[in-house]
Amino acid sequence: MAAFNLFFYTGFSKTDGFNSYLAWNAKVSAAVLGLLGDEAGVSGVTLSSPRFALSLEAGCDALQASAFFVFAVLASPISVSLTARLVPLALGMAVLLAFNVVRIISLYYTGVYFPKAFETMHIDVWQALYIFLPIFFWIVWSRWAMRHKELKPDVAT
Repeated sequence: MAAFNLFFYTGFSKTDGFNSYLAWNAKVSAAVLGLLGDEAGVSGVTLSSPRFALSLEAGCDALQASAFFVFAVLASPISVSLTARLVPLALGMAVLLAFNVVRIISLYYTGVYFPKAFETMHIDVWQALYIFLPIFFWIVWSRWAMRHKELKPDVAT
């Protein structure tokens, strides 16, 4: 995880690819807001409307939470096949990344309706959730994997 963070903050988070990823998050969030009846536009990594604007930056991406989940599952000593790890990994990452859109939308609405609570929601609530969620997903996966002894790897012992 330390190596991932070093790579992420010293290199990847400064790339055009990462900014495109943040812009994609903003576009998806704006589309969902549109479905909810709230017109919001996107300019680069900024999601805005006449009522509120927020800019997505490193940390607003769910990538660290996803990486933590991946590393926890891959490093787990539970004796299951790689296949029994890959499908849950893909599912867990997809849920974390999709839930990030929920996070962005909730922060947008917090800014619109409860601007004094925005920092609390952003820093205290959502950061805590994104620490808890990958740990929770790993616990769910590990409990499932422990119950499925038939998924042991095809390796001679």
